[in-house]
Amino acid sequence: MIRIAALAFFALALSLAAPASAQITVVPPDQQRAAIAHAGAAVAAGQRITAILMPLMENPEMAAARTPEQLLDVLTRMLPQLAAGRQELRAIGQELSALPTLAGPGVHPEIAMVDNAVANMIRVASLADGVLADHAELADALRKRDYERVEVLVQSLVKASIVIMESQAVSMRGQLPLTGSDSSQYAILSGMACFYEGAAAFQRGAYGMVSPAEAATQRSAAQQCIEDQIETGRRNLAIEAATPPPHPTLRPMHSQITQVMGAFLDHLVSAADLMADARISIMAGWSQERLFEVYNPRVLEFQLGLQPLQRRILEVNQTQGR
Repeated sequence: MIRIAALAFFALALSLAAPASAQITVVPPDQQRAAIAHAGAAVAAGQRITAILMPLMENPEMAAARTPEQLLDVLTRMLPQLAAGRQELRAIGQELSALPTLAGPGVHPEIAMVDNAVANMIRVASLADGVLADHAELADALRKRDYERVEVLVQSLVKASIVIMESQAVSMRGQLPLTGSDSSQYAILSGMACFYEGAAAFQRGAYGMVSPAEAATQRSAAQQCIEDQIETGRRNLAIEAATPPPHPTLRPMHSQITQVMGAFLDHLVSAADLMADARISIMAGWSQERLFEVYNPRVLEFQLGLQPLQRRILEVNQTQGR
């Protein structure tokens, strides 16, 4: 199973990295505040969902279970945790559902994009709830020795990582309306969303949830998306770098942020390469074991490579480039 380094990513105001034309300046302040609040709620929900599912993915006792009896013992002890997780997931869904719709007459189209992020995160929370429900039902099936039902439910053991990947993709797209669509940050977030969508498609293909051809097609689409966003991002970044803020004290921060944006775009190249290689491997008929043996480390390496870049963004924002 692919390990996941859960990332909050930007969630920062990086206005200095983009020219004024790239900012959402025509949107009324009340719409901006609502969009920021709703997008923040969606991103926070994704982090909560990840925190609920990660213990399932990294439970050493479950991984070590070799007999139905051992697996039943582990699942039985996890039942309170599963129930608590389902309760929180329902709360997440209710909290997001209670957010008023932003789209409507006189509302900027980009603001309305936040509604999609909220709706998609509600869907992800429901998928996560299904994973927990299936784990609890698996315990019941094992207890009753209903091995036909066990065979069906055991597939859910692998769905947690897919749901987390989807949650990360939704979080990336949820932040898009908070950035200018002609900014390098917008391109980076879009490319990251495509990476997580492609990673989810890879797992579905490796686990046999979709055909190798379908998984390969989705990986190819993700690769093309990432490459397109790298090209767009570099083009926008060149404009941003050539458009420093008029106030001299802000220029060091602007210069440092544009450098980090360039590093993000360079790092995305490895994500596109990963998608291309994995598509070829899936079409070549590699076994599940070999796919994960080769690509688990590469996915984790890519994600871990993002962390110093994120820390650098935080440092620049905190020090104002000083």
